[in-house]
Amino acid sequence: MTFIISANYRDCSSPYRWLVRKASQDSKEAVACKSVKATKVQFQDSNAYEQGFGCRIVAWAESVEIQDAEKQVVRLRFTGSSFIEDTSKTSVPACSILDLRPDGSMFATI
Repeated sequence: MTFIISANYRDCSSPYRWLVRKASQDSKEAVACKSVKATKVQFQDSNAYEQGFGCRIVAWAESVEIQDAEKQVVRLRFTGSSFIEDTSKTSVPACSILDLRPDGSMFATI
């Protein structure tokens, strides 16, 4: 599996300095983390989305070891048979925290 690593262009002041995602994932799905160890790395031009934030070069790695990943809170939607992220439509098979609100909205910490 291949991973893409960049500086955290979404929030340069965050203590979570690095963004990591699978190469098959959209840039918007990158997980912010404090520390990353990567193996078999090559540096390549970033995609148009990342360049829009001023990120010009990213690292492509064969494997990564992520430490202290930022917890992601996403809005959930139930499809009738599974839960998905409301915006990306990505399947959510599990979460560390499920927040069910009085108005019927659902949020998951992944």
